[in-house]
Formats: sequence, C-alpha cells, structure tokens
Amino acid sequence: MGTQGEEGDGDQEDGNNFYLYKVTSVWDKDKGRAKKTTQKFLGTITPDGLVEPRHERMEASLNNIAVKEFGATNFLLEANDDIKERLKALYPDTWKELF
Repeated sequence: MGTQGEEGDGDQEDGNNFYLYKVTSVWDKDKGRAKKTTQKFLGTITPDGLVEPRHERMEASLNNIAVKEFGATNFLLEANDDIKERLKALYPDTWKELF
C-alpha cells in the first residue's frame, strides 16, 4: 500500500485481459482520504509480455519510414519550398507532419 501522493502502476482485469495504467493519488479534503487518479494507459498485459497502446506502436513505426528514391522526392520538396516556409511560420511545432 503506497502513501498519499505516491505514483505507481495499477492494473485492471477484464475477462482474460489485464490492462496496465499509470496511477497516482490526490488528497480529497472533503472526504478526508486519498483518491486514486488514473493518468495514462500503459498497455495490455499478455502471456508474452506488455503490449504497448496502439497509438504508441503506430508512432514508433512511423519513425522507421525511409525514402528509397531521391529524384522525385527532391523535386517535390524544392518545388514546394514556399509552402514549407509558410507552414513553418504558421505551425512551428507540427509543420513537418503537415508537410
């Protein structure tokens, strides 16, 4: 049993599946006790181990994309340089995903 304000992992069972969450506790002064708050879904526990959430697996697979040719891609990047600069100015944090 943890102390108030301590972070940790929690699991919930649904049939044969277990789901792992990051949980913490926050003091509820009205009730005079700690209240568990779920912060993040960490994945599903299977006999083979932890399976990360689908969106995290998708993000990881997107990082492994590589360009196998050069000419056409380079032409398109240079031909649309003005669009890229506008996106950089309007969306400095996400322009790469948009372009």
